[in-house]
Amino acid sequence: MAQRSARNTLFTGVRQFTSTPSIHLPPKKGQKAQPPRKASNSFTKKNKGGGKMKTETHTNTARYEKLQGPQPDLSFMSDFLPERLTQSSLGSPLKFTKNDLSFIKHTGIPPTLAREFDDQTQPHAVIRASTLKSIDYLDKAANSPSKDTRLVLHGDAGSGRSISLLQSVVYAQQSGYLVIYIPNSQHLVDSSYDYLPPSQSNSIWSQPALSASLLRSFAESNKDKLVNVKISQDYAQVKKDDSLYNLCMYPSKSEQSAVEVFEGVFAELNKQSTYPTLLAIDSLQALYQPTLYRDQHFNKLQPYQLSVTAKLLELISGRQQFSKGAIVAATSSTPTSMQIPPLLLAQLGLQPQKPVNPFHKWNVNHLNNSQGLKLVEMNKLSFAEAVGVFESLGKTLGLSYPMSDELLLSKFTEAGGSPKAFTTNISLLFRDLRGESGEQSGNLNGGNSGSNSSNLNNTSKTTTTTPTHLQSRKIMEWLLAGGISGAASRTAVSPMERLKILQQVQSNSEYTRFWPSLLKMYTEEGFKGFYRGNYLNCLRIFPYSGIQFSTYEVVKVFLGGGRKDAHLSNLERLSAGAIAGCASVTATYPLDLVRSRLSIATASLGLESSRRDAQLGILGMGKKVYYEEGGIRALYRGSVVSCAGIAPYVGCSFAIYEALKPYVPVESNRCMTLLIGAVSGTISQTITYPCDVLRRKMQVNGIFGPKYDGSIDAVRHIVKSEGVKGLYRGIVANWMKGGSQ
Repeated sequence: MAQRSARNTLFTGVRQFTSTPSIHLPPKKGQKAQPPRKASNSFTKKNKGGGKMKTETHTNTARYEKLQGPQPDLSFMSDFLPERLTQSSLGSPLKFTKNDLSFIKHTGIPPTLAREFDDQTQPHAVIRASTLKSIDYLDKAANSPSKDTRLVLHGDAGSGRSISLLQSVVYAQQSGYLVIYIPNSQHLVDSSYDYLPPSQSNSIWSQPALSASLLRSFAESNKDKLVNVKISQDYAQVKKDDSLYNLCMYPSKSEQSAVEVFEGVFAELNKQSTYPTLLAIDSLQALYQPTLYRDQHFNKLQPYQLSVTAKLLELISGRQQFSKGAIVAATSSTPTSMQIPPLLLAQLGLQPQKPVNPFHKWNVNHLNNSQGLKLVEMNKLSFAEAVGVFESLGKTLGLSYPMSDELLLSKFTEAGGSPKAFTTNISLLFRDLRGESGEQSGNLNGGNSGSNSSNLNNTSKTTTTTPTHLQSRKIMEWLLAGGISGAASRTAVSPMERLKILQQVQSNSEYTRFWPSLLKMYTEEGFKGFYRGNYLNCLRIFPYSGIQFSTYEVVKVFLGGGRKDAHLSNLERLSAGAIAGCASVTATYPLDLVRSRLSIATASLGLESSRRDAQLGILGMGKKVYYEEGGIRALYRGSVVSCAGIAPYVGCSFAIYEALKPYVPVESNRCMTLLIGAVSGTISQTITYPCDVLRRKMQVNGIFGPKYDGSIDAVRHIVKSEGVKGLYRGIVANWMKGGSQ
């Protein structure tokens, strides 16, 4: 701190908060107002002779930038430098240069920070007290072993843990640290990388691909320092006295030696004293609960049983240590499937949010791995920090009118100390007001009336924006994806689909067993008999699947509070699937009824009138049902029982699929995705199959067999004449269709 304070006399930036921006102030005495420079809308390129020529640009981007006005001036914001990080910089916005964040193209950053930086002209952040506290620890740790400095940044959701950790990482790199930055530690345990069983000599599962990936990102983001560090012994094909950079990059060429080299790199980091080393981990809680990796008995593996996370836990626990350096980690509220375990909170001296079961035995290894961690608490947003956020957002969003103290105080009070809530509210309000007329700029200053400010605040409260995941383009993509996949799958299983319909509606036993029935269809109608009615089925299934898939995704977004990746409970998944199923059935049911009539019209089920109906076609059959059987009501005959069956079917199908995904590494194997899709579809079809039989019976009510007075009468008659198995007629063909589909 003393060194940074001494250097700060040369570099400290002065930040002033006033109710009138400097752009509106008159020029100083003795100075003339400078007219704005006209931006040149051209670029220079070489001509054929090697000289230079000026060429006008006529792109849509250039026209758009002209209409939008000049980019906001960020000259008021100082660069993020170690000498500026003193107590006097608390609440000041500092911008990151491209060089400061060059490492993130190799390591990445948390998704929340990536979205925030995408909205900024130049990435920047306000200095908070937690950041200053963390870098004070880093200053002391530069000459002491990492065992003495093991910090955990923790606070409520939206308290700024990830940005404080990122600021600490940037500070460490600028101060000469070697930095191992892991922004998403959940990816270390989510079964997204290959892993190998342990050998007879140890019990640790190997992660060669993950080891190679981490070493490569570490090497590329610290190349300028690692080339100066020499290794002390041979590792794999890398010889003694070669650079540590070459050792880190070796697994990229030979992955089979990645685990050995990973151990060797950390052994060298523990020995070397040229540079201090920082291990920075976000979402620390992922290392203190069961992983998604599984052993040969399908039991979940613990993080200390995997080679990469076991090594990290040895450093976090202090059993191993860098000769000089520190461990800084942060907890996170995401993903929701990996919440902070009570054990970790207790080790940090915090009270768990939920009651602890006194009969639940805590994992001894997790207890040992979390001992000695020091808490750096993320306090609520202070007023000085809020002023910095307010000022930086106003200027970076290009507001051309002054901002009022009254607006700042009202939004600061509304946020209740949450940095995320304050930033989100102010950002949305400023974006809404940026394009409004000059009359509303008076409202920001309070105007002549006391009601103006309250009107503005009310406007900010009632302003709603369409979630990003519900844009029309995204919904259209869901519609097309669902429609095309549905049409393709139904075409592939058309023979089984038609056989299922014939078995469901027949009043005798002409179509019973699976293979003989298919042979009978081929003998009587030829190959085209397998696809009788498939054209109409595709016309129906395209909007059916599209509506079902898009409705399910839209409902998921709404139930998740506007976030597509939000974690939903099983009941919410069932509800979303049920709504999607009912919507798709209601929209396409007349086509389904006509398709069923045409599918049975050519079959040898004993009715000459039915065979004559085969010549009607789509429109003819639709008109016949409409005019001869009761109008719109006839076209929707059986739709109630269909919805009663499709709602639990789709709900169960989606819910079972989502429930199976965490247990199967679907991301790494497309065949596994198809497998769990087939399993979920087969289970849900079996549960709801009687409703499908009733639907077909009601669609051809009175044409084949007895005429039913309703669904209950149909169930009673089927059970009486055929037994319970009558409700499952055609289920074998349905299983074959469902598994193939």
